[in-house]
Amino acid sequence: MARKTKIITCTGPEWGRDANKVWFIEEMPTLQGERWARRVVMSIGGNIPLLQDIEPGMGALAMVGVNALGKMALADADELLEELLRCVKRIPDPNKPDFKAVWIADDFEEIATVTKLRWEAFKIHTDFFTRAAPYLNSIGQMLLTKLSSLPTSRPTSDQ
Repeated sequence: MARKTKIITCTGPEWGRDANKVWFIEEMPTLQGERWARRVVMSIGGNIPLLQDIEPGMGALAMVGVNALGKMALADADELLEELLRCVKRIPDPNKPDFKAVWIADDFEEIATVTKLRWEAFKIHTDFFTRAAPYLNSIGQMLLTKLSSLPTSRPTSDQ
C-alpha cells in the first residue's frame, strides 16, 4: 500500500506571501515514522505521567497531541519538528503535480504557513488514532467498569 499523501493549496489572504503555492505532504516511511514517534514520546515521557507506562509510538504520540512537543528540550523539539516538515514538498507548477521540488527552507515565506503545514504532516501520521478514538473510548469505559468491580484486597482466612 502506498504512503498517505495530501495536497494543500494555499488560497486566500490568510496565506499571505505563500498564497497560490501548492504543497505536497507525504507520510514518512514506516520505520522512519516509528523512530520519529518513539523519539518524541521518549523525550517527553518523563514529563507526562500518561506516557510513562505505555509503548512509545505514533499511537502514544497521537494520545497527547502535538502540544506535547512543548514539553521537551528545545534542541530535541527543533530536530523533530524539522524532520516532520521534511514530509512537505512544494509543487512549483500546479499544472505538473507529479513534480515536487526538493525541500528547501526558503520555500516558506510565512511562519503561519510552516505551522499549518507541519500540523498537516503531523495529522497524516496520526489520523489512524483519531479514527479509532471513539472505539477506544468505549473499550476504555468497559475496562474501567470491569476493573471497578474487582476486589481491592485479598480475602483474609476469616472470610
